Amino acid sequence: MAQTVSILLNSTDTERLKQIVADRNRAFKHVQRAKIVLFSGERFPVLEVARRAGVSRPAVWRWQKRFAEVGVACFTTRPANPARRPSLRPSLRGLF
Repeated sequence: MAQTVSILLNSTDTERLKQIVADRNRAFKHVQRAKIVLFSGERFPVLEVARRAGVSRPAVWRWQKRFAEVGVACFTTRPANPARRPSLRPSLRGLF
């Protein structure tokens, strides 16, 4: 299931990722994801990236792909989940 995503980082992305890693108030998962992309940008093999970041190989492939599609914003934003919006949930009042 190996994926072939090549991460090319420009200086702006590299700096933003390093800021995420250095921020002690940042969520651990964001730091871990930023490390995955930074190590990938340094051309380490997937197994080495996974070992250094402390994640599995599928996690490395997942975040390489997401970074390639979205960029740095993929670490801090989530797409809206319509199932969690209260206005879209059916009301259970009156059913019981």
